[in-house]
Amino acid sequence: FIAKDVLKDFFADNITQESITTRIFEYVQRRYGVGEEELKSSKRNAEIIAARHCAIYLIRETTNLSQKAIAKLFNKKDHTTVMNSLSVITKKMREEPAFEKEIQNIILELRS
Repeated sequence: FIAKDVLKDFFADNITQESITTRIFEYVQRRYGVGEEELKSSKRNAEIIAARHCAIYLIRETTNLSQKAIAKLFNKKDHTTVMNSLSVITKKMREEPAFEKEIQNIILELRS
């Protein structure tokens, strides 16, 4: 177990879902200026909603977490918030190629 713990940092394949979600929250804070606590809160101003949509989409695309698990991560009662976020981001990506490229680049970076 000790060798495994020491070596895990040297292999990208061992990136955990928890480390990916942490990186996503950090990215969203830098990009949108919205912290993890605000993302998980029930606040509904436009800046927080946009950041929350992005974070949820990125988590869904880069982890194996179910919509229900993602909802729980964001302190939501059910997965409808997750479904809505995925829909909003997918639509925005269809309408704005530059945004789609940005999201795809972020996903590649998170997976490496």
